[in-house]
Amino acid sequence: NDEKRVQIALDIAKELAQLHYFGKRYYDPTKDLCKDAKIRDQRKRSAMRKEFKTICRILGCNPSRIKQAVIENIAHEGVKDPLYTGFIHNSFHPRNIIVETTNSYKVTFLDWEVASLGIVQDDLIRLLEGPVNFSKEEKQKIIDEYIREKRKFEYGQTSRTLVTSNRRDFALLYNARRSMMHLWAANHLLQKNLEERASTQVRRCFSAINAIDNEAESFLQRRSIRRFRQSLREELTSSHLRSVLPY
Repeated sequence: NDEKRVQIALDIAKELAQLHYFGKRYYDPTKDLCKDAKIRDQRKRSAMRKEFKTICRILGCNPSRIKQAVIENIAHEGVKDPLYTGFIHNSFHPRNIIVETTNSYKVTFLDWEVASLGIVQDDLIRLLEGPVNFSKEEKQKIIDEYIREKRKFEYGQTSRTLVTSNRRDFALLYNARRSMMHLWAANHLLQKNLEERASTQVRRCFSAINAIDNEAESFLQRRSIRRFRQSLREELTSSHLRSVLPY
């Protein structure tokens, strides 16, 4: 039922916060079995600003209209805050989570080959924006639980006031990363000629950007799938984004 589903997600959020914190402390990229682990971990802080500007161009938007100050904050201050960084799973889809309830309550995470240091919002986006269909209120409740647990480890603080104060910055970075992930998903679906499902991802990308700045609604124009695909190929200049596209 819905209540049980949300409770499981709350428990997973707490486990995820611990993974992000303790994994970051003990992770050694020199012992990573993935040959490109060092490359993944060399992500520069300025890359996020580049990616965001590229996405604005893909969508036909002027980045300056989405508040340059916001982009600067996401690119620099947000990534420096330990609350937003950690050892992430990097493929935290519901299908990689097993919940056992037969004898004792147990949660297992699968598929670790792309795990690395990164932005913690990426794992939460894959958990919350996937096929489970959490409501907006449920998502906020789960994110708050994650922030509370992560603050406990990073700063030894868990008060409701502090969690609320982190919501805005956490949401800005969450939606910036979410817009990118929807674009990646759309391109992947287009490669499989699943245009209807790809268009849903484009609309979700618009939704993420609109969540960053409500003024975006006045100049976001819907692009055709053909134009979107062409723009994605031609305008995507970030090497990090290119590395995850199925060309």
